[in-house]
Amino acid sequence: MKPVYIVTSKMLGQQRQLNHIADNVANANTSGFKRVEHDFGTIVSQKQGERVAAFSQDKGTHVDFTPGQLSPTNNPFDVAIIGDGFLGVEVDGDIHYTRNGSLNLDPEGNLVDPAGNFVVDNNNGQIQIPAGTQQVTIAKDGTVSNENGIIAQLGVFNFAPEDRNQLIRAGNTGYIAPDNIGPVPNENPTIVQGYVEQSNVSPVQETVNMTEMMRSYQSAARLVKSMEDLESRAIRTIAAQP
Repeated sequence: MKPVYIVTSKMLGQQRQLNHIADNVANANTSGFKRVEHDFGTIVSQKQGERVAAFSQDKGTHVDFTPGQLSPTNNPFDVAIIGDGFLGVEVDGDIHYTRNGSLNLDPEGNLVDPAGNFVVDNNNGQIQIPAGTQQVTIAKDGTVSNENGIIAQLGVFNFAPEDRNQLIRAGNTGYIAPDNIGPVPNENPTIVQGYVEQSNVSPVQETVNMTEMMRSYQSAARLVKSMEDLESRAIRTIAAQP
């Protein structure tokens, strides 16, 4: 087994990890963004029971759902979830789940996310604020009210830990549940009005990670170049022999 193949397999994984680190850094200021980590393993190649090579195995990615810090805003429609849970938004007829509580009203008075998608209630219905409303209050349990009474209740949805790890990213802050798992309503959510959850990315730590990964990648690239040069010299030496 050529050593260059082993080193190259590692470099491919490092390149993918660099892409994820760059994505994390780019979204350090995106409300509700969760950093992505790349998972690697090792495949050991054996011959006659003896280890002859070890390849880097790409195991895919996982999302770090550690909560971000809460940041106050001047928008009464902004909300943050304390603890577990996701808001539901309707995207092209499907429900996506997000921690991005930066919300507002569209021209028809519907509660929407930054992309204009409808925020849903606990029955997956749209939430519309009546025209002429003077003040909107969003209670701890997600109940949305105005001066005339209760309008709706924000849909806050939970996933079991093992199911949450199967969520599929959809955009920077949204997630889709695979067909084999489903959310359960959070019966006792903790909602804070006038706040948004910040990204859980630490730009300083990600910069350190990127620097270390780039150095490792460059070192591996130099090693591959050295092995290729040695192989080329060996070929020329053999070819020059009478």
